[in-house]
Amino acid sequence: MTEAASYDSEGWESRAKDWIDRSDRFEEQVRPLTHAMVAASDLQSGHRVLELACGPGGMIPRIAAGILPDGELVATDISDAMVAGAASVAKSHGLQNVETRTMGIDWLDSPAAVADRILCRFGYMFAVDPESALHEARRVLKPGGRLVAATWDLPEVNAYGVVPNRALEMAGLGKVPVVGDRGMFRLGSADDLRELAFSAGFIEASVTPVELSFDFESLEDLLEWVCGMSQTVETALRTAGPEGQIAFDQAMSELVIPFIEEGGKISLPGVALLLTAEA
Repeated sequence: MTEAASYDSEGWESRAKDWIDRSDRFEEQVRPLTHAMVAASDLQSGHRVLELACGPGGMIPRIAAGILPDGELVATDISDAMVAGAASVAKSHGLQNVETRTMGIDWLDSPAAVADRILCRFGYMFAVDPESALHEARRVLKPGGRLVAATWDLPEVNAYGVVPNRALEMAGLGKVPVVGDRGMFRLGSADDLRELAFSAGFIEASVTPVELSFDFESLEDLLEWVCGMSQTVETALRTAGPEGQIAFDQAMSELVIPFIEEGGKISLPGVALLLTAEA
């Protein structure tokens, strides 16, 4: 039996180096989503912004630039190592209006009604209780404030997430997650995500799909990426041994065939859900 992925601080701490090392490439892959999130945030000079699940800090330069000269960004993550990476990003860009802090998303160590904007990219599906986490965001936002968050759409439109999990299933090492399971597709229903925001106390909420493409030069490139970025895959293969790795690689080689383009490049489609909610 393979070990289950851990979405607590220890789990993300163990993946932090891989995420930091691949941060620039990930930011390039999700650039359309980042653009959409920043546009939906309508950032203004003087805004106090809280970013949750900031990871290695890829969105920090865009957010910080949007609130100059008088705004302040507090970027947080549950992993100390991720926060250290985010602090390095802020320092390397010479950003004086950014504070980094270790904090999860289920309970926010913050007074009520202090933030003009809260942004969270690919974080809420890992919350212990997403509705409670959204309640916390609503509490911290000022009246008239805005939450802008991204989750993943349904599995059937997300080959990027489904293919590696299907390969684990074919290798006898896991299963394809479904909507509702804690993890990538937990909040994969746009209607449910909108209703969750209303249940958390937001007065307006809209959900918009954002199409993405994850491109890889070869199968080897994709395998290296998946094993570094996915807690689920890394954990399963670490406990499965060499035979498990061989079975997984073979399954991946079969599953990517429909996504191979001219020249051998592999392009896996993905769709994110962009939630914009008004407090």
